[in-house]
Amino acid sequence: MEFKCPKCGDNIDARQGNIQTDLIQCGNCSSIHRLSHLVNASEKEPTTSVYKSNFEHRSKLVRFDANLPQKPLGSKITIMTTYDSLEVIAPKKSFGGSDIFIILFATFWLGFVAVWTFLAAMGTVIMALFSIPFWIAGLSMWYGIIKKLTEKQIIEADSYSIRILKKNIITTTLEEIPLSEISNIHIKAVNTKNLFSGISNSMNTRTINHHRGSSQILAPTISAGVKDVVFFENALEAEQDWMMEILRIVARKPIKY
Repeated sequence: MEFKCPKCGDNIDARQGNIQTDLIQCGNCSSIHRLSHLVNASEKEPTTSVYKSNFEHRSKLVRFDANLPQKPLGSKITIMTTYDSLEVIAPKKSFGGSDIFIILFATFWLGFVAVWTFLAAMGTVIMALFSIPFWIAGLSMWYGIIKKLTEKQIIEADSYSIRILKKNIITTTLEEIPLSEISNIHIKAVNTKNLFSGISNSMNTRTINHHRGSSQILAPTISAGVKDVVFFENALEAEQDWMMEILRIVARKPIKY
């Protein structure tokens, strides 16, 4: 079975899709699509010809549009545009000093917990079970640093929606937000489920300090109804502001405080 790529119109082999993540990638233009959307579309007879975006011809994409805000000096983020769409690629983060600290600390933490668990198990198994929360904390730190160093984010935007793809060696996620549903594009506190994964991020990006001495990580967010989609959370502050400004132009949304 084959599908038609919504971007370039080329055929996509259904066997290339991942049922678990509901994602499939076009081999011609490398765009990512929802597998279920292509299945539904293939069951309907098209009434119009497939629009072939310039994304199928990488040589026709412009590296930077003069009408867009100027990219921060030294940024490795790539932006390519056509007359009615854009694609932004944030590469994997480079290895830094804060990452070394987290890796060493997480390794020491897990080693200490392993020794404690072994000694506790020599007594009773129940005592050893008390180490489970500490194992989770250590593994969370490792998960956070691996996710940060291997994740690449791609933002695609056109006159209909903004699509944010996050891909690392562990997970792949795709969020599509219709422009008509976007209420705000702003900086917002990240309510992360993984407390330890944000430690290294806080050393590189923006945070807010509370009166009790604690801090909270802030990241660019697209708000649409009750859903908040975070993006470029590992980027530098100037890069975050730059991308929010571009997406506000695409979505035609003024700044809301």
